[in-house]
Amino acid sequence: EWRRRVVFVDSLLEAVIDAAVVGEVGHVVWEEAMRACLRCRAVTLVKRVDECFRAGAYTLNVGDLAVLFLTFLKSRDLHEAHFYLYFDEIFNITNCNLFLDHCIKCNELDLALELVDCMETSIINPDRETYRSVLELCAYFGEYELALEIKRRLVDSSLYMDARCFELLLDSCIQAGALDLAVRILTDMLSSPYSMGLPLGTKTFSDLVSALAQYGQIDEAFRVLDLLLMAGTIPSRAMYNALCLACSVAEDVTRHIQVMKKMAAAGIRPDAATYTTLIDTLGKQGRSEEGFLVLNDMIVNNVAPTLHTYTAQVNACVRSGDMDAAVAVLAELERQGFRADKHVYTTLICGFARRGRFRETFEALARMRAARVAPTAVTYEIVLGAVRAAGHWAEIERFVAEAEAAGTADEESLRALVRECKRRVVQSEVEAEAAVRLKDLVDFSLIEHL
Repeated sequence: EWRRRVVFVDSLLEAVIDAAVVGEVGHVVWEEAMRACLRCRAVTLVKRVDECFRAGAYTLNVGDLAVLFLTFLKSRDLHEAHFYLYFDEIFNITNCNLFLDHCIKCNELDLALELVDCMETSIINPDRETYRSVLELCAYFGEYELALEIKRRLVDSSLYMDARCFELLLDSCIQAGALDLAVRILTDMLSSPYSMGLPLGTKTFSDLVSALAQYGQIDEAFRVLDLLLMAGTIPSRAMYNALCLACSVAEDVTRHIQVMKKMAAAGIRPDAATYTTLIDTLGKQGRSEEGFLVLNDMIVNNVAPTLHTYTAQVNACVRSGDMDAAVAVLAELERQGFRADKHVYTTLICGFARRGRFRETFEALARMRAARVAPTAVTYEIVLGAVRAAGHWAEIERFVAEAEAAGTADEESLRALVRECKRRVVQSEVEAEAAVRLKDLVDFSLIEHL
């Protein structure tokens, strides 16, 4: 019923506005129609009021300006809301911060900066919430230099950087890859009395550790951990796992174990991700037997291995050359109800092929097909290479046909390998025929000579 009334009011007011434009109704009716449009707060009607105001046919009071501003803000038409915000009657700190909140939702950094510049040159002084909103946009876009400028302006306004502002400043540096600067900011932050109360195990600091690990700066990652511990805080499990990942990237088993000891000392129980990264780190050093000990520790500590855990152990066995153990881990993976993906099978096939165990290579491919896992272009490349190395040219056409049927023959490297294999098949047939003819010729010459 309410919707039907709104539709009726919309139609009536549209008709009144159209009549007023051509002078068919008086000014009082016109004023009432404008007020009714604003009371309805329907975007289409408010836009008609906006058109009439800009054409000079209607004068807005303070209430009208507020309604227009809020209606355009709610409909996320920030450019229209931006126009009405600058009227002196409604230009205040509350509306400015409300506008900045919507800038964050719409990722409008330029409009936010323009508003802050205008506030600083007017009688409306930005508060910490104002600058914090701009810092949030800087963090989203990775504009760390602009974030540093906002920090300077905030301090110049006799405002202090609270914990959230420091966190957003860190985010902007992490997004831009300015990790050295992020570590310096973290040091300043921990020495600031206003950073008290920040949950220092939050996502921002885990992201910083992960980014340092990704760029190979493992020493800096441990320095961040030491800074947080010196500040009397307990990092979260996510941060410890990020450090474990850093150790895995650096292939540093010793430090990985140190991190796990620190976790235990802090009363944080390692999860499956912690154990999985340790297995991966051991595998990169060819220590697959110790990986099995880690798997046993998981079971003893009631931590269920995941698909990624078994995958890491398969990779560890392949790297160390223990292919039989890799097959056993695959069987255990399937027994636990997991379904191996294409990466597990391809790793297994690659391990057999590199060690010249071509029969097992073909058996692994057959097992992959039986599990209904589609081989990739890399898988076919490895198998074709194994066929070529083993000299099984009679089987090459079958693999080529399968690769083409699977659509993986479009890969340039695979096409080159297919062409080479086909050429070798033809060449081998020609060489065999030539050998027969040569043998006949030699036999005939010998008989003639005798």
